Amino acid sequence: MTTSEMISLAINTQAQGFEREVVRAILDDVHNVLYKSEIEQFRYLDPSTGRPPLLTTQNNVFQYNGNSNCWRVSGLLLRKSSIIDYSGVPDYVEMPDINTTEFKIINGNRYFPYNFAQGADALENASPTITFSRNPGATTAIFYQDGYKKPTPISSDRIQLQIPDAEGAHRQIVFPTLMKYIEAQNNGNYAEAMQFAEAMRVKLEEKLNGAYSGFPGQSSYSRPA
Repeated sequence: MTTSEMISLAINTQAQGFEREVVRAILDDVHNVLYKSEIEQFRYLDPSTGRPPLLTTQNNVFQYNGNSNCWRVSGLLLRKSSIIDYSGVPDYVEMPDINTTEFKIINGNRYFPYNFAQGADALENASPTITFSRNPGATTAIFYQDGYKKPTPISSDRIQLQIPDAEGAHRQIVFPTLMKYIEAQNNGNYAEAMQFAEAMRVKLEEKLNGAYSGFPGQSSYSRPA
């Protein structure tokens, strides 16, 4: 469903008498709430590499701005580098402080969580922040940001929803939430509307993530003999 179609449908049903710009602004709020989820399809990948963006760090500097395209950096990830010796037997070199018992598969590559940094969500018109609890040192290609994309503001009918219409998500999740927000606009019951939106966001995560589980449980790792 296009943005224009959703706004028109709302005006023709529950939002009769509402100005189109008002309904569009409410839809933007709804889209913002539903989109800001840790959904696999909304993870930010560097378009030049197909991998999470790297974070450049400095010696004894502990706080950084995360990627400006993200509203959240949920954590930092590390990779193991593989060196092939002359006999053709791989020898794996561990990064410092790497957690080798858990991993994420992102776009076909395996990443390991770095446990000594945490992110804080972006404030309005700002970037998320990342704070280390150990000196990260001077690096350019060590720490990958596990971030999630900011939604594009729906400032006109021409800007389409970034939420895919998978299995009818627009009519089953986005539109009912829009109706609930319009109802709240009429009766002031915003708490109920927000609770409804949170329930719809969980359904959206289930619909879009499917069987994806992020860290796929405990995964043992050992050096080759």
